[in-house]
Order: sequence, then C-alpha cells, then structure tokens
Amino acid sequence: MHYNASSEGDKEGNDAMRGPRLAFDHPDRWIECYEDLEEAFNLLVERSSQPLVDLWPIEQDLTEAAMAVGWAREEIVAVVTELAVSYRLRRAASANADQQIDDALTRKY
Repeated sequence: MHYNASSEGDKEGNDAMRGPRLAFDHPDRWIECYEDLEEAFNLLVERSSQPLVDLWPIEQDLTEAAMAVGWAREEIVAVVTELAVSYRLRRAASANADQQIDDALTRKY
C-alpha cells in the first residue's frame, strides 16, 4: 500500500498533500503539518485490508510522501506519532464500547 503524494491521487483529489507553506520556525507550522498528514493517514488506514491495521507500513509510506512534498523529518515523526497514538486510543475506546454494548444486550434482567 503506497500513498500518492501527487495531485493525481484519487478522483476526489484526496491523495494530494500540499506541503509546507509556512516558514519552519512559524508557530502554526506544526498545525499545518498535522492537518496535511492527517487526511493521508486516515486514507491509508481506511485502505488497509486488515481488520487490525499494522501502522508501521502506513507510517513509512506517509513519511516518504511527506518528505517528498517538503516536510522535515522531525515534523513528520512528531505528527505521525500523534496520529498513531490517537488511532490506537480510538480503536481501544471503540472495542471497549462494543464490549459494553454486547454485555448490555446479553444481560438478563
């Protein structure tokens, strides 16, 4: 699974990362990087054919694509780490909620 960083991505144009527009020392640059990589990360997770997504190849593809459009490695590592932690927390919360729903539905009164 590879992420296409060019503007020739899917038909909705969702595969295009813009790259940085702000100077490296600008206070909003991390936010810009996060927003640029977040959609790509989510698309790669959605495209995975596995029920439990292995994030390592996604992180590698995303890092390569982000570097290709001009993001610095240290920015990418920080953002991808944040995205991966957030993903794992969402998965854990979802699994916990699913279990609580199953328990409630099978509970005998």
